[in-house]
Amino acid sequence: LDFLFRFAPVDIARTLSTPIVDVLSHRPKGFLTLGLLFAIWAASNGVDALRLTLNRAYGFVEHRSIVRQKLLSILAVLIGGGFVFVVAVFVVIGPLLWEVLRWIFPLSMDDGRLWIFSRYVLGSLLIAGLTAVLHRFLPAHAPKWREILPGAAITSLLLLVLAGLFADYLTGLGSYG
Repeated sequence: LDFLFRFAPVDIARTLSTPIVDVLSHRPKGFLTLGLLFAIWAASNGVDALRLTLNRAYGFVEHRSIVRQKLLSILAVLIGGGFVFVVAVFVVIGPLLWEVLRWIFPLSMDDGRLWIFSRYVLGSLLIAGLTAVLHRFLPAHAPKWREILPGAAITSLLLLVLAGLFADYLTGLGSYG
């Protein structure tokens, strides 16, 4: 927490410190585990809905068992969660990471432009890849990559535009509290 709050804006550190310390030190750990398992299960229901939608869009009939479908959905949630975390780190938290890197290493402004470009390129590639993989492996039959990739690219671009607009919105807020 000390490392995080050393680089975070004061308002954010003040707002987040009390709930984080409270959760880590006072709450029963079982509720956190139960909540995490429930969140994964609920998110897997969203993946199930995506599978159903993709099967209908492609005209496929599902032939896999319900248990296999649910395990695939949970796996998709866990992998997707990891991808979302990496994208969030590079795109949303990127400016904070850049400041940490500048504090540790002497970097110029040209390096900063490269960092901004790199994190958006990496974010878009990860989002496009995740979207393509979901479209390939969730339906009952795997569509061809050439059918999937254009939609995955457009989806990733739209998601990055929305993430950029959301970041601008957050920048314009007067108080995070």
